[in-house]
Amino acid sequence: MNGFRFNLWQHPVGQGGFHTGSLVECGDSSSCQPVPGAPEFRWAYDCGSNQVDELNQEIKVVAGTEFDVLFLSHLDSDHVNRVDKLLANSGVKEVVLPHLDNVDWVLHLAAGINDGTISGTFVDLASDPAGWFGRRGVERLTYVETDRDDREGGPPQGPLAPIDHRKENL
Repeated sequence: MNGFRFNLWQHPVGQGGFHTGSLVECGDSSSCQPVPGAPEFRWAYDCGSNQVDELNQEIKVVAGTEFDVLFLSHLDSDHVNRVDKLLANSGVKEVVLPHLDNVDWVLHLAAGINDGTISGTFVDLASDPAGWFGRRGVERLTYVETDRDDREGGPPQGPLAPIDHRKENL
């Protein structure tokens, strides 16, 4: 019976986030030896920290890795301030990030100016995200949109109520 091997590494970068992982099919679920020729799916999640030296060291650990996808949870500096270095040292096929409209980008730029974390690289990213990532070898950029506009002030959507399938079978 085939299984999968799932690996997840939380890199010790201090305040911030940098996680990597992989998933590969195993030929035997008891020993989980990868199936010969089976593709390994690799990802990174965020790439930022307030402790830049620690993050730079962890980027060296994964240098040369070909990531299938880089997920960016949000664009605060402690989650993205070394994305450029990661892209320079590792391949990334796809980047997934939150969809931001012009107001959101301006707010991120203003926050960076306010807290002293703004960089020319981030300004370049904000002005042309697709071009910025494309120039760094990223093949695909995917935006994730929310299902509601928080600025309209409507109540947040609560979790869906569970469905009791027993009632349907009566």
